[in-house]
Amino acid sequence: MALDTKVCRIGYWMSEKKIRKLDFEEFEELCRNAGMEILKLDLDQSLDDQGPFDVILHKLTDQIARSEEGCQVAQKQIERFQEYVARNPRTVVVDPIENVMRLFDRHQQYGHVQRLCLEDKQANFFMPAFVELHAIDIETNKRSIAMFGLHYPIVCKPMVSHGSSQCHEMSIIFGESGLKDADIPCLAQTFVNHNARLYKIFIVGSKYYIVERPSITNLHAGDYPTIFFNSNDVSKPNASSFLTQVRDSDLVYPLISPDLGKLRTLAEKIQDRFGLDLLGIDVIIENRTGCYAIIDINTFPGFEDVPDFLRDLLDLIRQKLGRAVDGNKTVICSLIGDCRDEIKRH
Repeated sequence: MALDTKVCRIGYWMSEKKIRKLDFEEFEELCRNAGMEILKLDLDQSLDDQGPFDVILHKLTDQIARSEEGCQVAQKQIERFQEYVARNPRTVVVDPIENVMRLFDRHQQYGHVQRLCLEDKQANFFMPAFVELHAIDIETNKRSIAMFGLHYPIVCKPMVSHGSSQCHEMSIIFGESGLKDADIPCLAQTFVNHNARLYKIFIVGSKYYIVERPSITNLHAGDYPTIFFNSNDVSKPNASSFLTQVRDSDLVYPLISPDLGKLRTLAEKIQDRFGLDLLGIDVIIENRTGCYAIIDINTFPGFEDVPDFLRDLLDLIRQKLGRAVDGNKTVICSLIGDCRDEIKRH
């Protein structure tokens, strides 16, 4: 495809909420200034009539989730999208739907990450023990928790990780007596104490940004009532929640600063495993061992606190089209402190 001899056409789809959140009109202006056409897709009409497209950028997680739930309109939209991509294999898709869907089921997502961690046991990365709870019978769930090596407290998360506000609704159960509160089916996972600090890795193609976020304070098993919470309320920028309040008595182990080289390695491994260019990875550091726990992965996150995300997005599209000058470099920038220099990929 002789892309340099004609105007590049970008088709995109995302919700109006996402468009406002990203200030996407600015991205449209950047594209036009770069000599590119950009058009929002109408998923209810033939994409062939709207194309051709050199690049399609999307966040179709809502449609995918509704499609999985049996919504015929969403199923038709996804089918129409996938058929166009199949008929136009030279169109660059950011990101391929089949790769995005590998993140949707938390149990499958965590299984992929667990296998990745086991491949390099020296790297100090791990996926906290997890199990799917699907039985109404509490005794069955008790046996499952014991069989898969979970320890209380446990976090119970919805099985679906994207496409609904419900995917952020979680609970913390401190002992067996609290299992009656689990919203079945769910994914249960050992809660790892991490001194209330979470590190989010934002990935935009070959650029990685590391942001420190508030997180849940250190907790211990006991006869305590179940805590219900929305994960957005405890880990968004400037979040304020009783769950993030750390007392001096909670800090039995000292705070551990992240090794940016390790986080870069982790980001590369996860990006390569899932084949995605727009990712957010939630990482915590276990306060007792200093090991790095991966607790969630999101496709096309909000990219809050990432400077010039829209310009990075345009650079990514250029790279995908083969127009990048420095496409062989990885950039890692810690927004915890100062940005590091560019680090060449080994």
